[in-house]
Amino acid sequence: EHTRGTKRVGPLLKLGALKHDKLGDSAGALQALEQAMAVDPTGDELRARYLAIAAELGAWVEASKTLERALATVKDPAVKAKLTGQLGEVLQRRGETKRATHLLSAVLAAPEAPAEAVLAAAHALRAIHEAEGDTQALCDALEWIVELEPDAAKRRDADERLAELAAKLGDSSRAIASYERLLSTDARARALEALVPLYEASAAPDKRARLLEEQSRDAADPTEARTLMMNAAELRERS
Repeated sequence: EHTRGTKRVGPLLKLGALKHDKLGDSAGALQALEQAMAVDPTGDELRARYLAIAAELGAWVEASKTLERALATVKDPAVKAKLTGQLGEVLQRRGETKRATHLLSAVLAAPEAPAEAVLAAAHALRAIHEAEGDTQALCDALEWIVELEPDAAKRRDADERLAELAAKLGDSSRAIASYERLLSTDARARALEALVPLYEASAAPDKRARLLEEQSRDAADPTEARTLMMNAAELRERS
């Protein structure tokens, strides 16, 4: 019976695509895909297509109910994590930020959650915490984005925001780590400038030595560059 049921998903997915793409019937497409979700919600393509049309129609109430029903039937931990995150994002769109935060945070804590589900949840949590002004929680979400985001520009943006917030919180180790990662990006000049007081405040000679080495790389005058590198070498010798 289950096998026969799952065979209906393909035709329903095609029907939904036909109604949406060819006939311009978004409501009819959503209905067809909702039927497919009721049969087997485990397919990534199906859920993505369903949620895209729900977004187009603003059908967040219907989408949340569909995803809640799907969550009750799915047993695979990875798929459950994806569904949990998607439900959290839908609830965020509905303005139910407390429930959304709970679900999205559960995805971050789930060891079986796929990286793409964790990344999507982290981006959603970033938006929630930015809006609510929860700086510490925002830093945690940004850490996930920095770790998992494949897009270099988005990763740099997250690191810049993380470094700024960590510095304001007095979390110098986190700020230093973020600024150091930014040294290899086009935000290098700003990162190096921000690292100067952080490194100088550090009692660690290796940090002060690294500052001199980075300044040496940027020095236009070869003599100045050589002097900075020699000073860095002396610091490392004494450490």
